[in-house]
Amino acid sequence: MKITEDFVNLLSPTVRAESMPLNAPNCYPYVPLILEEQISEVQIPLIWMSNELTQLAIAPSLGGRILALRDLRTDTDIIAIPDQLPLRPGGIRGVELPFGIEFLAGVERLDSLAHVDYRIKESGGKDGKIAVFLHSWVGDLSWHGVITLAPHRAGIVVEQRIQNRRWQSLPARSGIKIWCQDASDSFGLSVIDSQNRFIVQESGEFSTMPKSGRLAGHRMDEWRVEILPYSNLSTCIAASSQLSVGLSDSELAIQAHEDIEGAKVFLSVDGQTLESQLTLSPGAPVSFSVTEFSGKIEGVVVRDASKQQILTWPNKRQVETQPWVDFPHEILDQLTLSENFDRQVFRHIPGAEAFGLQNQAFLTKSAEEADDLMERYLAYLADDALGWWLKASLRREHGQEPQDSDIELPNAHYLAPLEPLLKAEAFLNTPQAAGKEPNPLLASIAAQPEIASGVVGTYLQNRLLLGMARLADELLRHQENAIIRLLLAYALLNRPGMEATAAEHVAFAEKEPWLPPFPSRKIEVSAVATLSNRFPQADRLNQLNKLVKSSDANE
Repeated sequence: MKITEDFVNLLSPTVRAESMPLNAPNCYPYVPLILEEQISEVQIPLIWMSNELTQLAIAPSLGGRILALRDLRTDTDIIAIPDQLPLRPGGIRGVELPFGIEFLAGVERLDSLAHVDYRIKESGGKDGKIAVFLHSWVGDLSWHGVITLAPHRAGIVVEQRIQNRRWQSLPARSGIKIWCQDASDSFGLSVIDSQNRFIVQESGEFSTMPKSGRLAGHRMDEWRVEILPYSNLSTCIAASSQLSVGLSDSELAIQAHEDIEGAKVFLSVDGQTLESQLTLSPGAPVSFSVTEFSGKIEGVVVRDASKQQILTWPNKRQVETQPWVDFPHEILDQLTLSENFDRQVFRHIPGAEAFGLQNQAFLTKSAEEADDLMERYLAYLADDALGWWLKASLRREHGQEPQDSDIELPNAHYLAPLEPLLKAEAFLNTPQAAGKEPNPLLASIAAQPEIASGVVGTYLQNRLLLGMARLADELLRHQENAIIRLLLAYALLNRPGMEATAAEHVAFAEKEPWLPPFPSRKIEVSAVATLSNRFPQADRLNQLNKLVKSSDANE
């Protein structure tokens, strides 16, 4: 098992980011991209993962997509890194990369050509697996991905979770997009879900919901598949998580993806059943001549030593092009979540009930009561990593010291390993240092201005004012951020004697260039609207307010 970081130099058309227009584009809060004719060399960081059967490369700077996939059993490139990135005009931002295996997050992913956070897990423990954890946060949607490779298996396990971070539903779906590669009958890949409910061997999108699907407030959409390369199979006719089968006029070929002892192959030929027993190991395909058969093979069944069926052909599930849409999520809109919503009507909707409990937890001054309310909240939404984070954050805000027996933050880490709020909370649980240098614990957050403003805004939205103030101050020590300045001004605006300090933050924000991040989350929009009314002379603030209003019109 091996996992390493490297880079590759590739030719690429030049991509230029436009300045944000005063009328918000469809890709807001991201800026549009323009593809230029000039070709230049670019350096693409890669994470290489391999065992003795499969090798793949992940490109964190291209949205975390799989950029290369090689079947080491036959030394065949299923996806070969190109000499030049085949960028083309298209997509929601104006430029798209129709190559590799891309991860879906939302209707159309805004950061498919942007950097995503990642963490590497090297081989260790009993399972010996290696993994790459991936994370991005755009607007109110979080995407968490894990790519795992196990010893002695050719398959790549891909797990994804997307989470709606707000209480109103939003368009969202998870899945993968396999861009069409050079067509070949003899090699390719299969996508198989965790229950073997479907098998696909085509390029295209495979998602949990259609583009019109919506994800309810604070709900998680989870997805898991295995990607299995195959090669040297003539024409691949069937696949399962254990093996792939190819068939031509002259031979039947079987390529195992793991060790299978005592397997039995049953062939249906002209109404007769032929049986053969063999032991399969992952490697080059095992081939059998079919030229002496009196007719064509009409069916193939493979069973393991325990007589469990591990492959069948023909298989109706294999022709599915849109595998499944079976993730029902209650739709909670602004009407449902108005302050006066009828609790009796919506008492059976977990999200609505949890929404009420969370608001009560904000308002109470009792640490014990807040903790109890969040405990009840998590009884409804136990898979909400943000709920576990909030429960721990409310304890800290009420002055309670963290205990070794606390389970809140470990649970949140399990559900969302790279969630930036957890790093922020870790910082807040460390003693304040008197040094002049900024704390390195927040360096990675500060380096991503949209994430930094999202962290500060989330603390403010949840009324965690002590934590918000300390985080904002520390993040600004790392790097100026106009949205953080405006959030600070908004928080100070109605505090007695603090309007002058709020005006100072607005003045700092006015000096910042017209660059991302731009306000998109509810707390950011509220801050801009309120501050533009209070400080009408602030030109940049007024421009931001007009920009936000135009983005609302687009929706």
